Amino acid sequence: MFLRAFIAALSVLILVGCSVAPAPGPSTSSTVPATTSDTALAGIAQAQNLASPVASCPAGQFADARGICLPCLDYEGCFTQATDMYYFLNAGIGLIERYGTATFPAGLDPVSWTYVPTGVTGDEACTDPKGGRAKYSDQSYEYCPMDRVIYVGEQEMWQFYSANGDAAPIVGLAHEWGHHLQNVAGIVVRRSTEREDTLAEENQADCVAGAWTDWARRNQILDLEDDLKDIGGLMVAIADHGAERTHGTLAERVEAFNTGYRKGISACNEFVDWAALIPLPGPTATR
Repeated sequence: MFLRAFIAALSVLILVGCSVAPAPGPSTSSTVPATTSDTALAGIAQAQNLASPVASCPAGQFADARGICLPCLDYEGCFTQATDMYYFLNAGIGLIERYGTATFPAGLDPVSWTYVPTGVTGDEACTDPKGGRAKYSDQSYEYCPMDRVIYVGEQEMWQFYSANGDAAPIVGLAHEWGHHLQNVAGIVVRRSTEREDTLAEENQADCVAGAWTDWARRNQILDLEDDLKDIGGLMVAIADHGAERTHGTLAERVEAFNTGYRKGISACNEFVDWAALIPLPGPTATR
């Protein structure tokens, strides 16, 4: 993604083969390494001569015109079914964690990632809006601060990928990781201004996603012309215009994203005025 054009185009938007078997239950890891090179993940816009997918090609590979399985040079169109998201999540986590290491060299309290296969559900450590136990499912894309876990549902990730393209699920992961940064920094919703604080936190997480996107651009991981459409489509899909909304409108989400991209993660402090996201405390001592 070539992001100078991306920011201009995204501002306009405001007006506007592969297979891997899932684990039998939710798969959890605090550090899941990327399983492909940055070039493979990035949309570097190289021709792939895509043919019909070959069933025996593993996730992250495609069948060329000869029917030979080769690593995908661009993940756009590389995956053909929801179960492939298990592989894609590993690649995305690697990029998020690389950004975290580059941004916080002194260290950062770790987050765990839980992949939830289709049909699987269970209890989180957090509570739902009614005070009961929150549930994770294959539709999850959420962070629970109580257990410091980002739950990634197979069907939700597949929806982001299949409807919007390969950049959309990763930007969504960066947003959820932004909520982990808030938790580590001690940013909590105040009871007296709960709704306003919730909206501010969500916009701040979009700002973190924008800062991650700028890092990815500078590391030549993104193919802007294609991924611009992906991220723009994601923004439209996740914008909240309801009367009791808990997330930003399309205009708010684009503005927050652009702030992180243009100014860096330290600028994300401007979205929450009662606590600082940056600088963050170092890792806590284990007992």
